[in-house]
Amino acid sequence: MTAPTNRREIVRAGIAGLDDVLNGGLTKTLIMEPAGAGKSALATQYVVASAERGENAAIFVFDESSGTLFARSDAIRMPLQKHVDGGRVTVQQIDPAAIPPGEFVHLVREAVEQRHITMLVIDSLNGYLNAMPEEHFLSMFAPVDVSYLADSVILLRYFELAGEIRKAVSVVKKRSGQHEKAIRPFTLGADGLVVGAPLTEFRRILSGTPRFDAEMGRGRVHGGEGVGERQER
Repeated sequence: MTAPTNRREIVRAGIAGLDDVLNGGLTKTLIMEPAGAGKSALATQYVVASAERGENAAIFVFDESSGTLFARSDAIRMPLQKHVDGGRVTVQQIDPAAIPPGEFVHLVREAVEQRHITMLVIDSLNGYLNAMPEEHFLSMFAPVDVSYLADSVILLRYFELAGEIRKAVSVVKKRSGQHEKAIRPFTLGADGLVVGAPLTEFRRILSGTPRFDAEMGRGRVHGGEGVGERQER
């Protein structure tokens, strides 16, 4: 989960396509995804963008080591380490066995009140909930729905196209204004995080097995600009 510490503040990623999906930027946001679809990288992009604007940010990591976070960020051209070294960003790996929930809440308050951070990332919220002692009693043995806490909900999904696994991003909720209804492809690689044009030539993308709409896609695909080419440029 990512959140500007001032709810009224809009935070931009600085990436064409991604800011378009959110109609400018995000506030308090929940990122939902299947495993490995890119939520940590997406959240890191917002942290790096905040740091490059001269703001302070903090990441609390539950699900992986900080070393893995730095290595992945370097591989996809997100200079997280540079901003940590420069003092703009703090990354703290949380060991649930060593830090109880109450102490974690204190760390968050300290970051906001003393360091005046403008971007806070908890990676992940499931990791935090699972770290709470007796959390299963709090949820009454049912899944915890926290989407109501977020101003925006970003949905990341896999889909199969031409024998390859692709990734898509969309916004399913935004309280603070309008958002784009389109589903866009995105990639993570040596060129960083790249968001493509809306997948208007396909239907059933969120099912994982999209169908090509010949009428919508005739000009793009026959013109030599397929989905794969478009997002890899």
